[in-house]
Amino acid sequence: MKAIVLCAGLGTRMRPLTDHTPKCLLPVGGKPLLHHTLERLAEAGVTDVAINLHHLPACITNDIKRGWQFGLRVTYSYEPELLGTAGAIKRLAWWLDDEPFFVVYGDEWTTLNLSAPWTEHMLARCRFKSMATAVAHETPSGYGRNVIEFTENNNMVRLWPKEILRVEFANWATSGIYIVEPDLVGMIAPFHHDLEDDVLPLLASLLHVYCVDVPIIDIGKPEGYERANRLAGPSW
Repeated sequence: MKAIVLCAGLGTRMRPLTDHTPKCLLPVGGKPLLHHTLERLAEAGVTDVAINLHHLPACITNDIKRGWQFGLRVTYSYEPELLGTAGAIKRLAWWLDDEPFFVVYGDEWTTLNLSAPWTEHMLARCRFKSMATAVAHETPSGYGRNVIEFTENNNMVRLWPKEILRVEFANWATSGIYIVEPDLVGMIAPFHHDLEDDVLPLLASLLHVYCVDVPIIDIGKPEGYERANRLAGPSW
């Protein structure tokens, strides 16, 4: 089982903390965020991880090395120029195989057992021919990534920018955690930059939604970073 962890971002909203430390290595609960992420993936059965790099890449490679301490084999994909979340996945097409894989944004902290959405996707790909499963979490209105509208069968209708709120689904937001079929990679065009803005809307009902009530926190803003550390505690 493979996973792509997206860690190339500049972390501009977290400066000055990210001037000398990549956002994914900021400490949460006493250890770097990326350690939490890799441990969660390993617990779910992932064996191979690819991490994309741009900002302060040596900090990440020196810390994670080849990933043996997490029970993983880690590959790195350096981007001289940022490719965006979609472009980063496309660049790693050579590394992927013909099995589904995780895509996890490197600035997310959670206690979610990642085996659960994986199992959900395996069912959805059989029942609905789903090309991807998005983990959605309930958040205060307008807080999170994009708001996701879905049917009673949990198939996506539309992704809405978080600034556009509709009462019936406004509290469900994308989390930056996905299970993706390899065929989706072939749908990523050279001009596609962002996974959520450019690629996932093309899937419509072929995107399944897995809703969770576990905190999933974007630490890319100071308020999210503070909240993650409050919940994680010093010894989590």
